[in-house]
Amino acid sequence: MKTCLFFYRFISFCAIFSLCLSMHAEKSSQKPLIVVYENTTDNPHAILLKTLLQKYQYDYVFLGEGQTWKGFGQICKNLHRYLKTIDPDRMVLKLDSRDMLPMRHANAFHKALHQLIESGKWSGNNVLIGRENWPANGVGPMNYYYPGEIFDQNGKKLSASPTPYWRYTLRLLNRISTLSPRSYWVSAVKLSRDDAWARHTKHAFLNGGWYLAKASTLIELFDRIAATNTDDDQHLFNDYWLSYPNMFTIDNERALIYHTTPFKKLPGKWVAGTWQHEHGLAPFFVHFPQKNYEAYWDTYHQSLKQSQKNANTNRI
Repeated sequence: MKTCLFFYRFISFCAIFSLCLSMHAEKSSQKPLIVVYENTTDNPHAILLKTLLQKYQYDYVFLGEGQTWKGFGQICKNLHRYLKTIDPDRMVLKLDSRDMLPMRHANAFHKALHQLIESGKWSGNNVLIGRENWPANGVGPMNYYYPGEIFDQNGKKLSASPTPYWRYTLRLLNRISTLSPRSYWVSAVKLSRDDAWARHTKHAFLNGGWYLAKASTLIELFDRIAATNTDDDQHLFNDYWLSYPNMFTIDNERALIYHTTPFKKLPGKWVAGTWQHEHGLAPFFVHFPQKNYEAYWDTYHQSLKQSQKNANTNRI
């Protein structure tokens, strides 16, 4: 009787263990879910993005259709709500809708993420994000802007929107103090002279157009930054990174995401249908600055041509 009971428990344990392994394998085999905020249905750039996501076989969802646009914080709030409805362990990649393009297949991207984790370059448990580099004569670092306001490179205000009352202190400090958050931010993100990207810019900042993490990690991030509709999500990410750098892993090599400076065409070269930047890596997504339409269209047509050739040839 005891022997039968032992075998029964052993078989039950094996069955449960096997089930757990299969569930883990199923989760790890899931491609990242791409989430895009777009409040219109007819924006041409969002339509082109959707076309390439389909061609490269990404899983994706668009949020915000029909909403009245109030500000970039609105993206955070919509994404925050949506993430609470999905598997907390699902990898989620947030993309901008109107200036972002994929350039490689979803399966290759999934494989690259596993390799990053296995190599120890990314834990998989914080937010993976890119940084943007601008030429010295271009736009300044992020803290040259105040929450709710946009300034040009000479400090002239271009537009304004309501600012949450509790952030007025930050704006005041930035205006009057040499120990202001702005001063600290600028010193914190200056590139060293031996940095591979130093020739492009004196400063760099995290770009909120592309970031990747588990749903549960992003929920925690959004809980903490508590964005309002009129906040600038990029401001919030950079300020949060200064206080909690361990919450982020930065794609410094631009292995996954390439945030461009203004080019007529992308620098680097296309090799067998895959674009490689000037440091030899082939990122999966490219993010264009506003009004850089010539490079955008050239990249779209190159990527579309490539996606049609190899949509069914990339397998993990």
